Amino acid sequence: MNRIVNIGFLLIFLAAGCRGQRVNSAKESEYKTQEMAIILLEKDLYGGTEEKSLEVIKEEASLKEFYSRINRTRKPGLKVPQIDFKKDMLLLYCPGNTNNVLDENSVSLEIQEDTLEFGMSNASSEENYNSVLLQPFYLFKLPLDEREVHLLEQE
Repeated sequence: MNRIVNIGFLLIFLAAGCRGQRVNSAKESEYKTQEMAIILLEKDLYGGTEEKSLEVIKEEASLKEFYSRINRTRKPGLKVPQIDFKKDMLLLYCPGNTNNVLDENSVSLEIQEDTLEFGMSNASSEENYNSVLLQPFYLFKLPLDEREVHLLEQE
């Protein structure tokens, strides 16, 4: 009887411990602007820069460098997304030190003849973190384009 109970516990332990490969549960949000689709791959309230910046990432080395920087204080760290840089590029937007969150649904990408102009606006005042200083970042994927990318100044 004792042997059957031990085998039963062993089977339960194995079944509970074997969850298989974990899949990233973060949803990708897609925004279509004119003829180009932008996909939000990752966002977080911490890990951005102190100053407002927009960086275009067109190679894996730059992407890994960014993730190594933001994962220094995270255990476990965020997983580096797999990107085919032959057909896609990434936009890393950091709004700098702030105490409110940007509205990810307010993404704008204006396509000009020789430039792409990227912008986001602030979220509603209900999502204002008055006493907390945030350094958010937003990582977007879009089709590879040789045009220069500029940051639109939002009011």
